[in-house]
Amino acid sequence: MLGYSTTLDNQSSVSSLPGELVTPSETTNRLIYLCIKVIQQRTDPRALGMVLDDYTTEVLNAREHFKKQTDRDFPQPVKIAVQNVLLSFQNYIDVLVYIRSWFTSPQRYPLAEVPNRIFDTYAELHNLLLAYEWTYLCQGDNPHPAINLMEKVVKAVKQGELNDERLSEIFDRLWDHFTSGLSTFERDPDISRKTRGTQAVHQILAGIQSMDLYFQQHSLSVLDSGFKKFAESCLLLVELMQDSTGEALADKPSPSPQVNWVIHAARAVLDGMDPNILQRAQNWFEPRLAESYFRFEQCADQALESSPKLAEQVTTAREGFNRLNRALPLLRLGVERLNLLDKAIQYLESGAELLHQAWQVFTRFEGLVNAVRCIHCGCENQTYSKVCVSCGARLVIPITGYQDLDSTPAVTVNRDEEDTSDHLSRLLEACDAAKFGRISRSEFADTVNWGKQLLRNASSGLNELPKSSDDPGINRALHALRQGVEEFQQGIDEMQWWVDTKANTHLDIASHILLQAYNHFLEVQEMAAES
Repeated sequence: MLGYSTTLDNQSSVSSLPGELVTPSETTNRLIYLCIKVIQQRTDPRALGMVLDDYTTEVLNAREHFKKQTDRDFPQPVKIAVQNVLLSFQNYIDVLVYIRSWFTSPQRYPLAEVPNRIFDTYAELHNLLLAYEWTYLCQGDNPHPAINLMEKVVKAVKQGELNDERLSEIFDRLWDHFTSGLSTFERDPDISRKTRGTQAVHQILAGIQSMDLYFQQHSLSVLDSGFKKFAESCLLLVELMQDSTGEALADKPSPSPQVNWVIHAARAVLDGMDPNILQRAQNWFEPRLAESYFRFEQCADQALESSPKLAEQVTTAREGFNRLNRALPLLRLGVERLNLLDKAIQYLESGAELLHQAWQVFTRFEGLVNAVRCIHCGCENQTYSKVCVSCGARLVIPITGYQDLDSTPAVTVNRDEEDTSDHLSRLLEACDAAKFGRISRSEFADTVNWGKQLLRNASSGLNELPKSSDDPGINRALHALRQGVEEFQQGIDEMQWWVDTKANTHLDIASHILLQAYNHFLEVQEMAAES
């Protein structure tokens, strides 16, 4: 695709044309020139007809040639650029058809505005062809499009497919692009980002200058050296933007942008770039991996109990995390022993693929049962909710989504059948959700109020029981029940303290006490089952 050209783009001009109508195409210039002469009645229209017939055939062939080159599964930006070029081809062909119609109906199709129309539509086509080429060249696995571009350019130079004039044009466009970016960073009010951004762009411009030395020596080693410097500086710029946004910007090669950034850093070291970029990438990646694994474990138990299909994906996801973790020591050692980096990259790619596979199933499941509507007040609740966060009523959950996942019959779970230990599980889940920001303070307060109501009911029921019994087993059960209710009260108090102060220490204490109450209530249930 480099240097895409057809006979539309032969560099020439007609000296008799007005300067504003000269195009890069010799045939187009000749067509404009003949139209002007026919309008001025200074030539036989048959000369225009002969050139028009040949040129129309040439344009149609160029369009078909372009369509064949682009009849592939391109990324979306390239597909859009292709469609723009094909539409522009059609606009240009429409002008040629208009000129042909003049020969049979000169009054209906006057030629007065045709020279300008030819120039405008050809200029649009020419520019869109260049835009398509630029878009195509900038696509690739690298996190910065300029690296993708120059990878293809360097390859084309080595294969003799790119002349010096075209290479110089590419360097000029890169220079203009990054000098514009430099002025943007210089106006940035964030001093840290301004400093790092201008430093990175200056290094990129120095890389372009290094590559430009190729024209003096025509040495491929000079071009390779300059490209390495240029690519490393582009990666520094991506690193800066990631730090500013907090999000990874690398789309390929795996489905995970975070993993991709580490892969690109490892490849950069393999290509002889500064190994510090890999160390920084790893330091950036490891806490995100740990956080992702922690979040995964929070829902893994629920997934294991929810559906056989989801249970399978828990195993898949754990293997994905395992491979990512196995890559970490290889990355550390790979700075000194480069042969280990290839293995690390394999682990990173396969681990990201496994996690993506599991994530797709989890997401599909969440889309099927992502909310539970309370039948009493209509409030939407999270899937883990056992009571409505708005009115405190028990939730009746239709589990219809499992049919698609496991081919099992639809069932209905009525949570009115759950016991006190299940209520405490709900409170424990709320403490965990509040600690990690998964529910708001107001949602947590609603849960606390519901818990207080449960506590009042439990205390009322406890008061109706005898204080003691002649049966030792009943006495043990009464003692465990009273202790559980007391701990229930203490846990609710700590939860209320969190609502008032938002100090996570209260959540930790509440979780600990509620867990003790949970164990005491289970103890009572086991005694009842044995009696």
